Amino acid sequence: MSASEDILKRQESDIKVLAKSVEPAEVYLITDTVARSGLSGYYCIQAVEDTVFALLTAPVATGSNAITTLHGVTMKAGHVWYIKPSAITLTSGKILLYKL
Repeated sequence: MSASEDILKRQESDIKVLAKSVEPAEVYLITDTVARSGLSGYYCIQAVEDTVFALLTAPVATGSNAITTLHGVTMKAGHVWYIKPSAITLTSGKILLYKL
């Protein structure tokens, strides 16, 4: 696949994710420090207030088998990350997870 084809494929994927963001969704509020794993179907995280992740595990890129785990990352209030988390543990803060 050429570089331009790869870029187009990623743009198409981004457009699909953006389109999902305007559809009705199931919303899951997390306000505690309980470890959650096996999350499936969530495509977006929104910070209700400044939030520190003790653990956040998600695919690195659309269609990628590579997984990344972040520790101690802060998400500012109001920010939205379009990622598909598979595990989350908060140190502090509140987030909303969106699922179709």
